Amino acid sequence: MPDSRHSALSQGVQAYGVRRSHYRGLAKTHLQHVATAMAIKVERIVAWLGGRPQAKTRGSRFAALQPKAA
Repeated sequence: MPDSRHSALSQGVQAYGVRRSHYRGLAKTHLQHVATAMAIKVERIVAWLGGRPQAKTRGSRFAALQPKAA
């Protein structure tokens, strides 16, 4: 199962191969994209319900300049 910390686009490309369509025609390609988006959402909901923590994201360089709160 892919990690839930990826963006939806990154997760779609890495886990589901959405760079290329498996079908010809706009309607079939759209259906594939909708099904992939639903799969990503279901996977994220399952991870959330299972209590799998998300990875901590990096802070910006600007935020790093802020003094630490006591």
